[in-house]
Amino acid sequence: MIKKRTKITYTKTLFENNRGILAMALIVRVITEICFVLVAYFMQQILKAGTEKDLDLLLLTVRNMAFFFAFTGTFILVRVYLESAFQKRALQNYKEHTMSSILKKNIRGFFHHRTGEYISTFTNDLNPIEAGYLNGIFVIPVRFVHLFTALAMMAYYNGSFTILMVALTIIPFFISVLASRKLAAKEMALSASNRNFVAYMKDLFSGFTVIKSFQAEENVHQIFLEENRELESTRYQRNLTKGRLGLMSFISSELVQTFAFLYSAYLAIQGKMEASAVIVFVQLMSYVLGPLQDLPTEVAAFHAGREIIGRAEGLTHREEDPLAIKEMTHESSIKVRNLCFSYGPGVQTLDHITHTFEKGKSYALVGPSGSGKSTLLKMLLGTFDAYEGEILYDSLSLREISLDSLYHHVSLIEQNVFVFDTNMENNITLFQPFEEEDIQVSVSRANLKEVFEAKGSESCGENGSNLSGGEKQRLSIARALIRQSSILFVDEATAALDQDTTRKIMDTILSLKNTTRIVISHNLDGDIMNKFDQILVLKEGKLVETGTYTELMEEKGLFYSMVQVEM
Repeated sequence: MIKKRTKITYTKTLFENNRGILAMALIVRVITEICFVLVAYFMQQILKAGTEKDLDLLLLTVRNMAFFFAFTGTFILVRVYLESAFQKRALQNYKEHTMSSILKKNIRGFFHHRTGEYISTFTNDLNPIEAGYLNGIFVIPVRFVHLFTALAMMAYYNGSFTILMVALTIIPFFISVLASRKLAAKEMALSASNRNFVAYMKDLFSGFTVIKSFQAEENVHQIFLEENRELESTRYQRNLTKGRLGLMSFISSELVQTFAFLYSAYLAIQGKMEASAVIVFVQLMSYVLGPLQDLPTEVAAFHAGREIIGRAEGLTHREEDPLAIKEMTHESSIKVRNLCFSYGPGVQTLDHITHTFEKGKSYALVGPSGSGKSTLLKMLLGTFDAYEGEILYDSLSLREISLDSLYHHVSLIEQNVFVFDTNMENNITLFQPFEEEDIQVSVSRANLKEVFEAKGSESCGENGSNLSGGEKQRLSIARALIRQSSILFVDEATAALDQDTTRKIMDTILSLKNTTRIVISHNLDGDIMNKFDQILVLKEGKLVETGTYTELMEEKGLFYSMVQVEM
């Protein structure tokens, strides 16, 4: 059902505000292609004038050809503009619709697919869509225009011979059709390989710093070689299939055309066909054999392009739980009851977590690596739904809450801050309209005022390359503050920063009023930890300790041990 709906939806998208241009382009294309076939008539008239030594016929034909080519040339120019305009708008519609659909996905749905798959939708997939599907809209109908126009002219010269030629071309045509099915499958396999390769390259370049720091170049290069060879092997198989199909079509076409030339020559010798008509007949045969030779490949490419369009719908399809429709509020608390979650069979990542996060208070999540801190934050953000237990916002289950409503109340600050290659204001507002006063207040509260005044009009560079780590983090805090969200999640926002910058950032976060703050931190500095209302200590997916900094230090449990190690 989804697949069928997909093709209809995305196909219609290509034609939005584009049908008029398509109709005109098709009409002009048909006219110009008929003109190409009619050239054979003028060739016959020239040959006839030569064999009969008729100068008047030759001059008349040349004059008519001059008008004919001027007319055809004009239509060709118009056709180029119309077809280019149609393809431009179609691809523009496709990409805009695809991006709009991706942005409407919730976080949970987005991570069902690899990021490289989304990237491939806007890169590799465009070529088969343009060359196969969009081009096929024009080329395939025109092949039939060629075919039937040529057959009509052939029948005009010799009807019985035309019937014979049609019979001879049926067999190679059906052989090509059968072979083209394999080509369509190879095109789809190549598209899938391209997606995987793009996904790998995206991961490789994203982790370039890590690769260099671990001196893992050789290992990564070996994986690259394997991925690249697999892709090129798939491309080779596609090209091989395409080449075989082309060879099969070429040989059969040449045999039929050779027979047509020999037989028409025989008819001319017998006086049953004019010598000039023999040349025209052979020329017209190319307009019959051309479509029969090319149609199977073009139809295969057309179907492959349409399948890729359909696959984009599957990638961007927004799956919503029909129960998750309620609007949430945050008036009292966030409650987690007996929460259990695992990424797969085996050890539980979260094991019966129970806790209440009261509105307006600050909470620190601490614990050894792999204890489940980030997973718990992701659960609260609705990233995963395959969990046991309950997550309640006030008295409403997260399973019933519209995730769009959840995102309206929540802001997130992560360690890896995403920064657009534009100025600081756009990065703080994320291109949304905010009052200038709100921008300045958020900048000031994030301790970013001096940087904003000095660099505010400049581009932040690719992924914030023109900003320091601390400046990027303060920018992300200003981004969260300007929304005035009632809930703030912070995931290792200061892990890579110096102690002084860390304290400034944490002071800003902890000074927020009427905001529930849940902060993951590896930094157990007493001055910082003592400012949290409560500290939650996780170990192996379990909540093993809770309390204030003073209480946990007095208990001398896991938290105390972690602090002593850090000291």
